[in-house]
Amino acid sequence: MGLSIAGIGYYLPDHQITNDQLLQMLRTRGGPDVDIEKLAKKLTLNQAELRHFKAPGESGADMAAQAAQNCLAKTNFDPRDLDFILYVGMLRDYVEPAMAIILQDRLGANRAHAFDLSNACNSFLNGMEIADLYIKSGKYRNALIVAAEDGSERIPWHLFDSGENLSGFSALTISDGAAAMLLRDDPEHRGFTEFDFETYGQYNDLCRVKIGKERDDLKILVKSKRLAMTALEILPQFVPAFLEKARNILGDIDIWFFHQVTGDPRKFWGDLDENLVQKAYNTFSRVGNTGSASIPLGMALAEENGRLKRGDRVAAVVGASGFSCGGTAFIY
Repeated sequence: MGLSIAGIGYYLPDHQITNDQLLQMLRTRGGPDVDIEKLAKKLTLNQAELRHFKAPGESGADMAAQAAQNCLAKTNFDPRDLDFILYVGMLRDYVEPAMAIILQDRLGANRAHAFDLSNACNSFLNGMEIADLYIKSGKYRNALIVAAEDGSERIPWHLFDSGENLSGFSALTISDGAAAMLLRDDPEHRGFTEFDFETYGQYNDLCRVKIGKERDDLKILVKSKRLAMTALEILPQFVPAFLEKARNILGDIDIWFFHQVTGDPRKFWGDLDENLVQKAYNTFSRVGNTGSASIPLGMALAEENGRLKRGDRVAAVVGASGFSCGGTAFIY
């Protein structure tokens, strides 16, 4: 049995934050030794321009439900017919119950099986593989995968200083947002033709959100320099190897997506030919780092502006804290 992506929906909060606004927040909330000028230069070099912050009182579940509703409306799919809901956001409103169960209630999807999956920014690709396996096995006819990230309230402003620190520069690229993808059984399509994942657990301390009662718990704590060095060690090997495999399977690649952490990610891609470089779709300067939602959000935005079309041969690659990396290939 095959499957296809029936549609993708997304939600971005209306409140856009410029670099100047972000730095002003840092002036009022940051530590006494924060170097605003240095961070301003780094934001410019990183090509960060805008990010979205949720409204006061808005929750991750609110954003997830909005993205899911947009996806179902776009595909004209009745939520009462959903078989399976999988929430894959790395951030969540509650330790329990599962966010997917909250979504089941919000959507009125009373018969859907629902649970959560967590693997940092790789979660959406992991969710796509699980849904692919469920549908191809015949257990479910459809699946809704949803990710929401509200990292703006988890930026550890008070930890910033002018040197290397736990909070790190990476926290300043965080953006709130959500995305949802509906998969359906479809005998005319193969579904996802490839999934590859690699895990390097020895780097698990480089980016953490700790659960606890201390001031820094529930904040995104990043050892930015070490995380970047680790990514530069692993991804330049993984990315070209996976894209070459995807190109061999699909015949070619028309467009490909990657986890958005910088406006110029080419140093993480290794030795790619210029043709593949030009086919990469970048949303970072417009929406920042939306965590696990970045791949489906990029696909939705690309479809809106005509860059992604039905029948396109597509690849997606992610590097995530842990450290892990993943890739998938499919016909859209």
